[in-house]
Amino acid sequence: MATTQPREGTGPFRWDRGGWFGGLLGSTAWLVVGAAFMASRAPAVSAAWLACFAAANGVGIWLWARRDRVRPFPAIQAMMLSVGLAGLAAFSALDVLAPGQDFGPVGTPRQGYAAMLIVPLLMAQFALLESLGRRQGRPGGRG
Repeated sequence: MATTQPREGTGPFRWDRGGWFGGLLGSTAWLVVGAAFMASRAPAVSAAWLACFAAANGVGIWLWARRDRVRPFPAIQAMMLSVGLAGLAAFSALDVLAPGQDFGPVGTPRQGYAAMLIVPLLMAQFALLESLGRRQGRPGGRG
């Protein structure tokens, strides 16, 4: 069976199975926890959150499967974008499908939207790291 040779990056990012799936699952696990918490009181919201989890992880798995054709930095940016969009969709579902309901630890949609600001901030940080790594001549390797 042929193994996939990942493309090397032009900066410090590289393909790494543990880093990729750890980051992907770590950034989307809250959707499953939230869906479980809301399942009995708002099943439609719970289903939407599970769909958001599946969509973001589907994108991540799709990118991983194409690591021989996609450089690591654009892939991590695409993964972060899909995680951010999944989060926004999840809080939009909460906002639209269960307006005014109190879910305690889940918080309000407004708090969720604010929390999702972390995604573009992380994307900007990754872009800065990529740029600095290129300038310092630290190309990524294989993971």
